[in-house]
Amino acid sequence: MNAHNELLRIMERISDSTATDAEIAQFNSWCDAFKDEQIKIDHLEEIKERVLLKIHSRIIKKPYVIPLFIKRVAAAAVATIVFSIWFYSSHRTPPNVNTPYANDVAAGKLGATLTLANGKKINLTVAASGNLANEPGVVISKNSKGEIIYTAAVSSNTKADAVNKLETSNGQQTQVQLPDGSIVYLNASSSLSYPVSFANKAERKVSLDGEGYFEIAKDKAHPFIVESKGQEVRVLGTHFDISAYRDEPVSKTTLLEGSIIVSTAEKQSTLTPGSQLTNDGRKIDIRQVDTEISVAWKNNLFLFEDEELGQIMGQVERWYDVEVTFSDNIAHERFGGGVSRFSNVSKLLKSLEATGKVHFRIAGRKIYVSK
Repeated sequence: MNAHNELLRIMERISDSTATDAEIAQFNSWCDAFKDEQIKIDHLEEIKERVLLKIHSRIIKKPYVIPLFIKRVAAAAVATIVFSIWFYSSHRTPPNVNTPYANDVAAGKLGATLTLANGKKINLTVAASGNLANEPGVVISKNSKGEIIYTAAVSSNTKADAVNKLETSNGQQTQVQLPDGSIVYLNASSSLSYPVSFANKAERKVSLDGEGYFEIAKDKAHPFIVESKGQEVRVLGTHFDISAYRDEPVSKTTLLEGSIIVSTAEKQSTLTPGSQLTNDGRKIDIRQVDTEISVAWKNNLFLFEDEELGQIMGQVERWYDVEVTFSDNIAHERFGGGVSRFSNVSKLLKSLEATGKVHFRIAGRKIYVSK
């Protein structure tokens, strides 16, 4: 059996949780060889197709953990394992996934609160599908998937200053289709303020606090503008993600397609697809990134690459609605990997613990982190 077929066989066995320790060790050895140089993998598309089919066929039937302790095979190969569970560090010991925590915390879910122009609040978590409200010039509804949709009403009577606000708390995320057809995914502990209607407006301007993924409807005559944490993003029609939490030291703007202009008080920058702008309030930096990691939350995944534990646990706090306390100086340790956002928090914590660098204890809705 040649090396390519052997790689395919082991990856398939890892994807259905039947790989032996020896096979995982062999796979890790290959990954070590790949991380320092771009080695061409023949038949990669065949490998991707067969492995992803196996993972997809099992992802609904039964959640499971796959210990793939890898760093970086190649840019294209990341897609092969994006639905599996993988963590890496200098310690590569497969986790004992059968040892339960004394407590566990369920993942977040779809939900939000909508505040209408008149101040009325609608709890979208419990609201039934169908018509939610009629604002001047628009009808607001909730479809069977829980998505919020704004539809222009027959009447064109709109209030120019009417604004709605969509908010998620910890443990919630939501999706809204704005009056112009643009779609926004809102992450946990975030809010989006926007006009009830964009009619008769020169610009389509919204305000974001937290994180949102935007798919903007094209309209060259009416630029779409997102204001967030000391910056302004201007677009005509494109896909991008903004993470601008008030309690995070750095905001990140990541472009997936098209182009956007990011403006701060000091500088104006144009982003190209695959680039990410970071802004800490003093310095602007632009670099190429793996966009799959930046928008993983929108695809119901946690994905990290060489990220500080403090940043990872910040996301854990928001999505699982827990409080995290560090008892040791470990917040700056870096980890990478991923887990389904549908999984209980123990799945993520056990994968991190498998590195041998960190330990977790769950007490109620508190998670204690130590070396």
